[in-house]
Amino acid sequence: MTKEKEARKFEEFGGVLGCCVTYIATPLFFLLMVHCYHDLNSNLNEFTWANFGKEILNSLVKIEIWKFLIYYKILVAAIYALPSLHTVEGPATPSGKKLKYKISAMTTLMIFLGIYMYLYVYDSDENFVDLSILKTDFFSLMAVSTLIAFLWQLACIIRSFFLRDEDRNIQATSGNVIYDSFLGYELHPRITELFDVKIYLYRYSMVAWLMIAVWKIGEVWKQQTNSDEKILFWNPEIIIMCLSHIAYCYAVYFGDEASCPHMFDIKYEGLGFSQTFGEIVIVPFIYTLPIFLVRDFPDHGHFYSFRIIVAIWLLVGGIVIAGASNHQKTKFRISDRKNSDIPADDVIEAVTSSDRSLYCGRLWGWSRHPNYLGEIMTSLGWSLLCGFTHKLMWFYPIFLIPLVITRAERLERTSAEKGSTTWAKYCQKVPYKIIPFVY
Repeated sequence: MTKEKEARKFEEFGGVLGCCVTYIATPLFFLLMVHCYHDLNSNLNEFTWANFGKEILNSLVKIEIWKFLIYYKILVAAIYALPSLHTVEGPATPSGKKLKYKISAMTTLMIFLGIYMYLYVYDSDENFVDLSILKTDFFSLMAVSTLIAFLWQLACIIRSFFLRDEDRNIQATSGNVIYDSFLGYELHPRITELFDVKIYLYRYSMVAWLMIAVWKIGEVWKQQTNSDEKILFWNPEIIIMCLSHIAYCYAVYFGDEASCPHMFDIKYEGLGFSQTFGEIVIVPFIYTLPIFLVRDFPDHGHFYSFRIIVAIWLLVGGIVIAGASNHQKTKFRISDRKNSDIPADDVIEAVTSSDRSLYCGRLWGWSRHPNYLGEIMTSLGWSLLCGFTHKLMWFYPIFLIPLVITRAERLERTSAEKGSTTWAKYCQKVPYKIIPFVY
Protein backbone atom coordinates (compact mmCIF):
# COMPACT_ATOMS: atom_id res chain seq x y z
CA MET A 1 0.00 0.00 0.00
CA THR A 2 1.35 3.40 -0.91
CA LYS A 3 1.93 6.17 1.63
CA GLU A 4 -0.87 8.14 0.00
CA LYS A 5 -3.35 5.32 0.53
CA GLU A 6 -2.08 4.74 4.05
CA ALA A 7 -2.67 8.37 4.92
CA ARG A 8 -6.16 8.28 3.45
CA LYS A 9 -7.18 5.03 5.05
CA PHE A 10 -8.41 6.56 8.31
CA GLU A 11 -10.08 9.65 6.87
CA GLU A 12 -13.46 8.25 5.84
CA PHE A 13 -16.43 10.43 6.86
CA GLY A 14 -14.11 13.29 7.83
CA GLY A 15 -11.87 11.26 10.11
CA VAL A 16 -12.28 11.19 13.90
CA LEU A 17 -13.80 14.68 14.07
CA GLY A 18 -16.34 13.95 11.32
CA CYS A 19 -17.37 10.67 12.95
CA CYS A 20 -17.70 12.33 16.36
CA VAL A 21 -19.88 15.13 14.96
CA THR A 22 -22.03 12.59 13.06
CA TYR A 23 -22.46 10.48 16.21
CA ILE A 24 -24.01 13.50 17.94
CA ALA A 25 -25.57 15.60 15.18
CA THR A 26 -27.38 12.88 13.19
CA PRO A 27 -29.51 11.46 16.04
CA LEU A 28 -30.14 14.95 17.41
CA PHE A 29 -31.29 16.30 14.04
CA PHE A 30 -33.66 13.42 13.32
CA LEU A 31 -35.08 13.42 16.86
CA LEU A 32 -35.73 17.16 16.56
CA MET A 33 -37.43 16.66 13.20
CA VAL A 34 -39.74 13.88 14.38
CA HIS A 35 -40.50 15.67 17.66
CA CYS A 36 -41.57 18.83 15.83
CA TYR A 37 -43.64 16.86 13.33
CA HIS A 38 -45.38 14.28 15.50
CA ASP A 39 -45.48 15.89 18.96
CA LEU A 40 -45.82 19.57 18.07
CA ASN A 41 -47.93 19.08 14.93
CA SER A 42 -45.26 21.01 13.00
CA ASN A 43 -45.82 24.16 15.09
CA LEU A 44 -42.23 25.31 15.56
CA ASN A 45 -43.34 28.22 17.76
CA GLU A 46 -44.13 25.72 20.51
CA PHE A 47 -40.64 24.22 20.50
CA THR A 48 -38.38 24.62 23.55
CA TRP A 49 -35.18 22.76 24.31
CA ALA A 50 -36.39 22.09 27.84
CA ASN A 51 -39.55 20.39 26.61
CA PHE A 52 -37.59 18.47 23.96
CA GLY A 53 -35.21 17.08 26.58
CA LYS A 54 -38.10 16.27 28.89
CA GLU A 55 -39.89 14.35 26.12
CA ILE A 56 -36.77 12.26 25.48
CA LEU A 57 -36.35 11.43 29.17
CA ASN A 58 -40.04 10.58 29.53
CA SER A 59 -39.80 8.33 26.47
CA LEU A 60 -36.89 6.38 27.91
CA VAL A 61 -38.88 5.35 31.00
CA LYS A 62 -42.07 4.26 29.22
CA ILE A 63 -42.29 0.53 29.87
CA GLU A 64 -44.85 -0.05 27.08
CA ILE A 65 -42.42 1.41 24.51
CA TRP A 66 -39.61 -0.88 25.63
CA LYS A 67 -41.93 -3.89 25.64
CA PHE A 68 -43.20 -3.13 22.13
CA LEU A 69 -39.70 -2.77 20.66
CA ILE A 70 -38.18 -5.70 22.54
CA TYR A 71 -41.01 -8.02 21.51
CA TYR A 72 -40.55 -6.91 17.91
CA LYS A 73 -36.78 -7.47 17.99
CA ILE A 74 -37.16 -10.90 19.61
CA LEU A 75 -39.82 -11.97 17.11
CA VAL A 76 -37.72 -10.93 14.10
CA ALA A 77 -34.68 -12.71 15.62
CA ALA A 78 -36.67 -15.86 16.47
CA ILE A 79 -38.07 -16.16 12.94
CA TYR A 80 -34.62 -15.50 11.45
CA ALA A 81 -33.14 -18.23 13.66
CA LEU A 82 -35.59 -20.84 12.32
CA PRO A 83 -34.08 -23.46 10.00
CA SER A 84 -34.23 -22.47 6.35
CA LEU A 85 -34.48 -24.79 3.39
CA HIS A 86 -32.75 -22.28 1.13
CA THR A 87 -29.32 -20.75 1.60
CA VAL A 88 -27.05 -18.88 -0.80
CA GLU A 89 -23.30 -18.47 -0.88
CA GLY A 90 -22.07 -14.93 -0.42
CA PRO A 91 -19.00 -13.26 -1.95
CA ALA A 92 -15.56 -14.15 -0.68
CA THR A 93 -14.49 -12.37 2.51
CA PRO A 94 -11.01 -10.76 2.71
CA SER A 95 -9.75 -14.06 4.17
CA GLY A 96 -11.10 -15.93 1.13
CA LYS A 97 -13.90 -17.66 3.01
CA LYS A 98 -17.39 -17.75 1.48
CA LEU A 99 -20.21 -17.46 4.01
CA LYS A 100 -23.69 -18.88 3.62
CA TYR A 101 -26.83 -16.78 4.05
CA LYS A 102 -30.39 -17.82 4.83
CA ILE A 103 -33.14 -16.93 2.40
CA SER A 104 -36.24 -16.61 4.58
CA ALA A 105 -37.37 -12.98 4.45
CA MET A 106 -40.72 -13.92 2.88
CA THR A 107 -41.39 -16.27 5.80
CA THR A 108 -40.83 -13.39 8.21
CA LEU A 109 -43.08 -11.11 6.18
CA MET A 110 -45.91 -13.65 5.96
CA ILE A 111 -45.80 -14.23 9.72
CA PHE A 112 -45.95 -10.50 10.45
CA LEU A 113 -48.77 -9.96 7.97
CA GLY A 114 -50.66 -12.84 9.62
CA ILE A 115 -50.15 -11.29 13.06
CA TYR A 116 -51.32 -7.91 11.79
CA MET A 117 -54.46 -9.37 10.17
CA TYR A 118 -55.30 -11.17 13.42
CA LEU A 119 -54.90 -7.95 15.41
CA TYR A 120 -56.90 -5.97 12.85
CA VAL A 121 -59.82 -8.41 12.72
CA TYR A 122 -59.95 -9.98 16.20
CA ASP A 123 -58.21 -7.51 18.50
CA SER A 124 -60.16 -4.38 17.65
CA ASP A 125 -60.00 -3.26 21.31
CA GLU A 126 -56.21 -3.61 21.16
CA ASN A 127 -56.03 -5.74 24.31
CA PHE A 128 -53.20 -7.88 22.98
CA VAL A 129 -51.03 -5.30 21.17
CA ASP A 130 -51.85 -1.61 21.03
CA LEU A 131 -50.89 -0.64 17.49
CA SER A 132 -52.11 2.91 18.11
CA ILE A 133 -48.73 3.38 19.76
CA LEU A 134 -47.39 3.92 16.23
CA LYS A 135 -49.46 7.10 16.09
CA THR A 136 -49.56 8.34 19.67
CA ASP A 137 -45.98 7.50 20.69
CA PHE A 138 -44.06 7.62 17.45
CA PHE A 139 -41.44 9.98 18.88
CA SER A 140 -41.06 7.84 22.00
CA LEU A 141 -40.51 4.76 19.84
CA MET A 142 -37.80 6.64 17.96
CA ALA A 143 -36.13 7.97 21.12
CA VAL A 144 -35.89 4.48 22.65
CA SER A 145 -34.74 3.04 19.31
CA THR A 146 -31.96 5.65 19.23
CA LEU A 147 -30.75 4.51 22.65
CA ILE A 148 -30.93 0.88 21.48
CA ALA A 149 -28.78 1.79 18.44
CA PHE A 150 -26.12 3.21 20.76
CA LEU A 151 -26.33 0.09 22.94
CA TRP A 152 -25.66 -1.93 19.77
CA GLN A 153 -22.57 0.22 19.22
CA LEU A 154 -21.42 -0.44 22.77
CA ALA A 155 -21.91 -4.18 22.28
CA CYS A 156 -19.85 -4.02 19.09
CA ILE A 157 -17.04 -2.21 20.92
CA ILE A 158 -16.98 -4.87 23.65
CA ARG A 159 -17.09 -7.66 21.05
CA SER A 160 -14.13 -6.09 19.21
CA PHE A 161 -11.77 -7.10 22.02
CA PHE A 162 -12.39 -10.76 21.19
CA LEU A 163 -12.19 -10.63 17.40
CA ARG A 164 -9.73 -12.61 15.32
CA ASP A 165 -7.64 -10.56 12.91
CA GLU A 166 -9.25 -12.23 9.90
CA ASP A 167 -12.70 -11.04 11.04
CA ARG A 168 -11.72 -7.39 11.47
CA ASN A 169 -12.62 -4.55 9.16
CA ILE A 170 -9.22 -3.31 8.00
CA GLN A 171 -10.61 0.21 7.64
CA ALA A 172 -11.40 0.26 11.37
CA THR A 173 -7.95 -0.38 12.79
CA SER A 174 -6.86 3.18 13.57
CA GLY A 175 -6.87 2.59 17.31
CA ASN A 176 -9.37 5.42 17.91
CA VAL A 177 -12.57 4.04 19.43
CA ILE A 178 -14.80 6.77 17.96
CA TYR A 179 -13.53 6.33 14.41
CA ASP A 180 -13.26 2.54 14.49
CA SER A 181 -16.68 1.96 16.09
CA PHE A 182 -18.25 4.35 13.59
CA LEU A 183 -16.89 2.34 10.63
CA GLY A 184 -17.50 -0.97 12.39
CA TYR A 185 -14.89 -3.30 13.81
CA GLU A 186 -16.29 -6.46 12.24
CA LEU A 187 -17.13 -7.08 8.60
CA HIS A 188 -19.40 -10.10 9.00
CA PRO A 189 -20.57 -10.42 12.64
CA ARG A 190 -22.39 -13.67 13.32
CA ILE A 191 -23.96 -15.20 16.42
CA THR A 192 -24.19 -18.66 14.89
CA GLU A 193 -23.04 -20.05 11.56
CA LEU A 194 -26.14 -18.75 9.75
CA PHE A 195 -27.30 -15.88 12.01
CA ASP A 196 -25.70 -12.88 10.32
CA VAL A 197 -26.19 -9.77 12.48
CA LYS A 198 -26.08 -7.29 9.58
CA ILE A 199 -28.70 -9.23 7.63
CA TYR A 200 -30.82 -9.46 10.79
CA LEU A 201 -30.73 -5.66 11.21
CA TYR A 202 -31.55 -5.17 7.54
CA ARG A 203 -34.54 -7.50 7.86
CA TYR A 204 -35.56 -5.72 11.08
CA SER A 205 -35.73 -2.38 9.28
CA MET A 206 -37.39 -3.59 6.07
CA VAL A 207 -40.15 -5.48 7.90
CA ALA A 208 -40.80 -2.40 10.04
CA TRP A 209 -40.91 -0.15 6.95
CA LEU A 210 -43.37 -2.37 5.07
CA MET A 211 -45.56 -3.03 8.12
CA ILE A 212 -45.89 0.71 8.87
CA ALA A 213 -47.23 1.15 5.32
CA VAL A 214 -49.68 -1.74 5.87
CA TRP A 215 -50.72 -0.32 9.24
CA LYS A 216 -51.36 3.13 7.74
CA ILE A 217 -53.70 1.65 5.11
CA GLY A 218 -55.59 -0.19 7.85
CA GLU A 219 -55.75 2.90 10.06
CA VAL A 220 -57.17 5.09 7.29
CA TRP A 221 -59.63 2.37 6.28
CA LYS A 222 -60.89 2.17 9.88
CA GLN A 223 -61.32 5.94 9.98
CA GLN A 224 -63.25 5.78 6.72
CA THR A 225 -65.57 2.97 7.85
CA ASN A 226 -66.29 4.77 11.13
CA SER A 227 -67.37 7.96 9.36
CA ASP A 228 -69.20 9.08 6.25
CA GLU A 229 -66.04 10.62 4.81
CA LYS A 230 -64.65 8.78 1.78
CA ILE A 231 -61.02 9.46 2.65
CA LEU A 232 -59.38 7.07 0.19
CA PHE A 233 -61.75 8.05 -2.63
CA TRP A 234 -60.97 11.76 -2.35
CA ASN A 235 -57.30 11.17 -1.48
CA PRO A 236 -56.05 8.41 -3.80
CA GLU A 237 -52.47 9.55 -3.15
CA ILE A 238 -52.70 7.89 0.28
CA ILE A 239 -53.31 4.41 -1.13
CA ILE A 240 -50.76 5.02 -3.93
CA MET A 241 -48.18 6.07 -1.34
CA CYS A 242 -48.70 3.08 0.94
CA LEU A 243 -48.88 0.52 -1.89
CA SER A 244 -45.75 1.94 -3.55
CA HIS A 245 -43.83 1.65 -0.26
CA ILE A 246 -44.94 -1.98 0.01
CA ALA A 247 -44.01 -2.64 -3.63
CA TYR A 248 -40.61 -0.99 -3.19
CA CYS A 249 -39.77 -3.04 -0.09
CA TYR A 250 -40.77 -6.21 -1.92
CA ALA A 251 -38.81 -5.32 -5.07
CA VAL A 252 -35.52 -4.44 -3.37
CA TYR A 253 -35.56 -6.96 -0.53
CA PHE A 254 -38.32 -9.52 -0.02
CA GLY A 255 -38.51 -10.45 -3.68
CA ASP A 256 -34.74 -10.70 -4.18
CA GLU A 257 -33.17 -11.49 -0.82
CA ALA A 258 -30.36 -13.39 -2.54
CA SER A 259 -28.83 -10.06 -3.59
CA CYS A 260 -28.35 -8.90 0.03
CA PRO A 261 -24.93 -10.51 0.66
CA HIS A 262 -23.58 -8.53 -2.32
CA MET A 263 -24.88 -5.15 -1.15
CA PHE A 264 -22.24 -2.48 -0.56
CA ASP A 265 -22.73 -2.17 3.20
CA ILE A 266 -23.05 -5.93 3.72
CA LYS A 267 -20.02 -6.83 1.60
CA TYR A 268 -17.57 -3.98 2.19
CA GLU A 269 -18.51 -2.13 5.40
CA GLY A 270 -18.20 -3.15 9.02
CA LEU A 271 -21.17 -3.15 11.39
CA GLY A 272 -20.78 0.46 12.45
CA PHE A 273 -22.91 3.45 13.31
CA SER A 274 -24.23 4.05 9.79
CA GLN A 275 -25.85 0.61 9.74
CA THR A 276 -26.95 0.23 13.38
CA PHE A 277 -28.50 3.71 13.54
CA GLY A 278 -29.63 3.51 9.91
CA GLU A 279 -31.49 0.21 10.25
CA ILE A 280 -32.84 0.72 13.77
CA VAL A 281 -33.82 4.39 13.47
CA ILE A 282 -33.57 6.00 10.02
CA VAL A 283 -35.38 3.37 7.95
CA PRO A 284 -38.41 2.81 10.25
CA PHE A 285 -38.84 6.43 11.40
CA ILE A 286 -37.48 8.64 8.61
CA TYR A 287 -38.03 6.66 5.40
CA THR A 288 -41.68 6.22 6.38
CA LEU A 289 -42.21 9.98 6.80
CA PRO A 290 -43.94 10.41 3.39
CA ILE A 291 -46.59 7.91 4.51
CA PHE A 292 -47.57 10.26 7.35
CA LEU A 293 -47.15 13.49 5.38
CA VAL A 294 -49.49 12.48 2.56
CA ARG A 295 -52.28 11.80 5.08
CA ASP A 296 -51.70 14.65 7.53
CA PHE A 297 -51.08 17.44 5.00
CA PRO A 298 -52.99 16.66 1.78
CA ASP A 299 -52.19 18.93 -1.15
CA HIS A 300 -54.99 19.09 -3.73
CA GLY A 301 -53.54 22.18 -5.36
CA HIS A 302 -50.20 22.75 -7.08
CA PHE A 303 -51.16 20.92 -10.31
CA TYR A 304 -52.65 18.02 -8.34
CA SER A 305 -53.67 15.75 -11.24
CA PHE A 306 -50.44 16.36 -13.12
CA ARG A 307 -48.37 15.64 -9.99
CA ILE A 308 -50.18 12.36 -9.34
CA ILE A 309 -49.69 11.17 -12.94
CA VAL A 310 -45.97 12.06 -12.98
CA ALA A 311 -45.55 10.53 -9.51
CA ILE A 312 -47.10 7.24 -10.66
CA TRP A 313 -44.79 7.08 -13.66
CA LEU A 314 -41.74 7.83 -11.50
CA LEU A 315 -42.78 5.27 -8.87
CA VAL A 316 -43.53 2.48 -11.35
CA GLY A 317 -40.31 3.20 -13.26
CA GLY A 318 -38.21 3.61 -10.13
CA ILE A 319 -39.47 0.47 -8.41
CA VAL A 320 -39.09 -1.60 -11.59
CA ILE A 321 -35.55 -0.30 -12.20
CA ALA A 322 -34.49 -0.81 -8.56
CA GLY A 323 -35.93 -4.32 -8.41
CA ALA A 324 -34.96 -5.43 -11.91
CA SER A 325 -31.37 -4.20 -11.63
CA ASN A 326 -30.88 -6.14 -8.40
CA HIS A 327 -32.46 -9.24 -9.95
CA GLN A 328 -30.30 -9.01 -13.08
CA LYS A 329 -27.11 -8.69 -11.06
CA THR A 330 -28.14 -11.55 -8.75
CA LYS A 331 -28.88 -13.81 -11.72
CA PHE A 332 -25.43 -13.04 -13.12
CA ARG A 333 -23.69 -13.76 -9.81
CA ILE A 334 -25.29 -17.16 -9.26
CA SER A 335 -25.24 -18.31 -12.89
CA ASP A 336 -23.00 -20.96 -14.34
CA ARG A 337 -21.83 -18.89 -17.29
CA LYS A 338 -20.82 -21.93 -19.32
CA ASN A 339 -24.46 -22.99 -19.42
CA SER A 340 -26.01 -19.55 -18.96
CA ASP A 341 -28.26 -17.63 -21.32
CA ILE A 342 -26.38 -14.41 -20.51
CA PRO A 343 -24.83 -13.10 -23.77
CA ALA A 344 -21.04 -13.01 -23.87
CA ASP A 345 -21.14 -9.32 -24.81
CA ASP A 346 -22.87 -8.58 -21.51
CA VAL A 347 -19.91 -9.80 -19.47
CA ILE A 348 -16.45 -8.33 -19.02
CA GLU A 349 -14.39 -11.38 -18.11
CA ALA A 350 -11.74 -11.26 -15.39
CA VAL A 351 -8.18 -11.02 -16.70
CA THR A 352 -6.36 -12.27 -13.57
CA SER A 353 -7.23 -14.72 -10.82
CA SER A 354 -7.45 -11.87 -8.29
CA ASP A 355 -9.96 -10.02 -10.48
CA ARG A 356 -13.66 -10.76 -11.03
CA SER A 357 -15.97 -10.71 -14.00
CA LEU A 358 -18.43 -7.81 -14.26
CA TYR A 359 -21.92 -7.70 -15.72
CA CYS A 360 -22.66 -4.91 -18.19
CA GLY A 361 -25.90 -6.09 -19.79
CA ARG A 362 -29.45 -4.75 -19.79
CA LEU A 363 -29.86 -2.02 -17.13
CA TRP A 364 -26.21 -2.39 -16.10
CA GLY A 365 -25.20 -1.43 -19.62
CA TRP A 366 -26.87 1.97 -19.23
CA SER A 367 -25.21 2.98 -15.96
CA ARG A 368 -22.88 1.43 -13.41
CA HIS A 369 -25.38 1.87 -10.55
CA PRO A 370 -28.90 1.64 -12.04
CA ASN A 371 -30.32 0.51 -8.69
CA TYR A 372 -29.50 3.96 -7.30
CA LEU A 373 -31.29 5.56 -10.23
CA GLY A 374 -34.38 3.57 -9.26
CA GLU A 375 -34.10 4.78 -5.66
CA ILE A 376 -33.79 8.42 -6.77
CA MET A 377 -36.84 8.14 -9.05
CA THR A 378 -38.87 6.53 -6.26
CA SER A 379 -37.95 9.25 -3.78
CA LEU A 380 -39.03 11.97 -6.22
CA GLY A 381 -42.30 10.13 -6.86
CA TRP A 382 -43.13 10.01 -3.14
CA SER A 383 -42.46 13.73 -2.73
CA LEU A 384 -44.61 14.56 -5.74
CA LEU A 385 -47.45 12.57 -4.18
CA CYS A 386 -47.05 14.64 -1.00
CA GLY A 387 -46.99 18.00 -2.76
CA PHE A 388 -45.89 21.29 -1.23
CA THR A 389 -48.02 21.90 1.86
CA HIS A 390 -45.30 21.09 4.42
CA LYS A 391 -41.60 21.91 4.75
CA LEU A 392 -40.70 18.21 5.03
CA MET A 393 -42.51 17.11 1.86
CA TRP A 394 -39.24 17.07 -0.10
CA PHE A 395 -36.94 16.04 2.71
CA TYR A 396 -36.70 12.41 1.59
CA PRO A 397 -35.09 13.02 -1.85
CA ILE A 398 -32.96 15.85 -0.39
CA PHE A 399 -31.63 13.35 2.15
CA LEU A 400 -31.48 10.28 -0.13
CA ILE A 401 -29.89 11.68 -3.30
CA PRO A 402 -26.63 12.87 -1.65
CA LEU A 403 -26.59 9.58 0.29
CA VAL A 404 -26.71 7.34 -2.80
CA ILE A 405 -24.29 9.58 -4.74
CA THR A 406 -21.81 9.41 -1.84
CA ARG A 407 -22.22 5.64 -1.67
CA ALA A 408 -21.74 5.30 -5.44
CA GLU A 409 -18.58 7.42 -5.28
CA ARG A 410 -17.20 5.35 -2.40
CA LEU A 411 -17.87 2.15 -4.34
CA GLU A 412 -16.24 3.65 -7.44
CA ARG A 413 -13.19 4.69 -5.41
CA THR A 414 -12.92 1.30 -3.71
CA SER A 415 -13.06 -0.49 -7.08
CA ALA A 416 -10.57 1.90 -8.72
CA GLU A 417 -8.05 1.61 -5.87
CA LYS A 418 -7.84 -2.15 -6.40
CA GLY A 419 -6.26 -1.45 -9.77
CA SER A 420 -8.67 -3.81 -11.49
CA THR A 421 -8.25 -4.08 -15.26
CA THR A 422 -11.82 -5.40 -15.49
CA TRP A 423 -13.16 -2.34 -13.67
CA ALA A 424 -11.26 -0.01 -15.99
CA LYS A 425 -12.80 -1.78 -19.01
CA TYR A 426 -16.23 -1.59 -17.40
CA CYS A 427 -15.93 2.19 -16.87
CA GLN A 428 -14.89 2.55 -20.50
CA LYS A 429 -17.82 0.52 -21.78
CA VAL A 430 -20.39 2.02 -19.37
CA PRO A 431 -19.31 5.65 -18.84
CA TYR A 432 -22.27 6.82 -16.74
CA LYS A 433 -22.37 6.23 -12.99
CA ILE A 434 -26.07 6.61 -12.18
CA ILE A 435 -28.11 8.62 -14.70
CA PRO A 436 -27.50 7.68 -18.37
CA PHE A 437 -26.14 10.54 -20.49
CA VAL A 438 -26.10 12.84 -17.44
CA TYR A 439 -24.00 11.48 -14.55
